[in-house]
Amino acid sequence: MSRGMVASALLAFIPTRILRNGGAKPVRERLRSKRLALALLLIAAAPASAQERSALAAKGERLFTAQGCHGCHTVGKFGTPIGPDLSRLGAKYSEAFLMKWLSDPEAQRPNAHMPKLELDPAEVDALAAYLTTLR
Repeated sequence: MSRGMVASALLAFIPTRILRNGGAKPVRERLRSKRLALALLLIAAAPASAQERSALAAKGERLFTAQGCHGCHTVGKFGTPIGPDLSRLGAKYSEAFLMKWLSDPEAQRPNAHMPKLELDPAEVDALAAYLTTLR
């Protein structure tokens, strides 16, 4: 079951449950029902989200090699130390910043030596997801 299907089912459950028992239940009981439904939603969505992020980061790692990033950068002992070592990049920068950087490095820092990469938005997402795992 996809995360979207779980979310739809649980969000559909909340109003029905509250409306059905809304008049008779005290406020505390209605809040407890909402909290339970929200907790179930978060529990159901988290594994799918973590799996999706892991798959996206794995795709980004493959892109890192396929795009030749290791020709200038190192990650651990892999790569060429021409550009910065990226081994701890995820601890320094947010994924949002990395997405902007990968889309247009010169716009982020005009004196950057990194060339503009020809990546589509999905590849930028994947590469940024991978780089944020480097801590």
